[in-house]
Amino acid sequence: LVISFGTFALNTISSIRASVASEGIWAKAVRTSIYSLGKYALSQDERAYQDYVEALKIPLAYGRANRELQKPKPDLTVLDAAFIEGGAHPDDLSGIDRLFLHFQPVPHVAAAFSFWAEAQVRVAELQTLAQDLRVDILSGNATKEDLTRYVSLIDNLNRNINELEIQFASELGAASRWATKVFMWLMIGGSSLIGLVSVWVALYISGAVVTGIGKIAEAASKAAEGDLKVKVVISTKDELGKLADAFNHMVHGLGVLDRLKTEFFANISHEFRTPLTLMLGPLEACLAHDPAGLPSKDRKNILLAHRNTLRLLKLVNTLLDFSRIQSGKAQAVYMPTDLAVLTSDLASSFRSALEKAGIEFVVNCPALPETVYVDRDMWEKVVFNLISNAF
Repeated sequence: LVISFGTFALNTISSIRASVASEGIWAKAVRTSIYSLGKYALSQDERAYQDYVEALKIPLAYGRANRELQKPKPDLTVLDAAFIEGGAHPDDLSGIDRLFLHFQPVPHVAAAFSFWAEAQVRVAELQTLAQDLRVDILSGNATKEDLTRYVSLIDNLNRNINELEIQFASELGAASRWATKVFMWLMIGGSSLIGLVSVWVALYISGAVVTGIGKIAEAASKAAEGDLKVKVVISTKDELGKLADAFNHMVHGLGVLDRLKTEFFANISHEFRTPLTLMLGPLEACLAHDPAGLPSKDRKNILLAHRNTLRLLKLVNTLLDFSRIQSGKAQAVYMPTDLAVLTSDLASSFRSALEKAGIEFVVNCPALPETVYVDRDMWEKVVFNLISNAF
């Protein structure tokens, strides 16, 4: 954008420069034609008149260009041919055309164009004056007073054309300075705007990167805490998006492994419970018979086997409960409960074992003002684990 605008600005200023150069060619040709015509009036030398005619070709060519520019839709072919005949450089044609075709609404350019058009009127007057002078001289009717009058008229036209030329050049100079200022401030404003946009884009991108990294870091913390259902949502397809996809894929894989582990524990726990249940049946059947029918040593071994089997079954049940919790299948069943009575009953199950070990066991569960909704099986595990660990 800046390069395109800068190119446009340079081309515009170059167009003004080309127009000033063409004006210089025009002015030089007008002066030559006026000088030659004045010389012809004083000397009646035919060579001076031919010099006038030759020099006038350039102003006349610019006159055709001026008339073409005044048309609603100027013909560029005719316009460029006139400028070429007037001595303009071919490379400057597009700039001159652009200046007078597209920048006439600009006050300085419009004023320069009007001065140029008025100067061309004076050139036409000079041409008419030259024709009259030529007729008088060739007819032999030109007196000294007539020739003096022609010289005076030529001199007046020269002064008028010079003034118009100065005003034309002055307006083009003002247009050049105005264009330079406008383009400079527009370039500064455009560059500043692009700079601000660039800063905003940079901040936006860096903010997006920081936000994305923060999402990944937060998800990683949750995954480290055991939440393997976490997912990072980043819509971009850049390196950050690829990193998020890789993280999600990794967490998904860990979730699959964790689910397989949980299912394995659940399955193996079920498998352990079956033989333990089958072992407890015969042991309890033996203990249910008449104690006198068993030798003391055998009964002691059976009791030991029964106690350890119950303990092992309890451990298996705990492992099964853990796998249920991990898989989200554990369901609490809440019931209104007198928590003080329930806790006291559960704790009393340990009294004989503790007292036998010589440990003083005191249960202090005062009555509560109202019932409490708890899962009794889960509460039993809490109380049993607490007391057994203490024991």
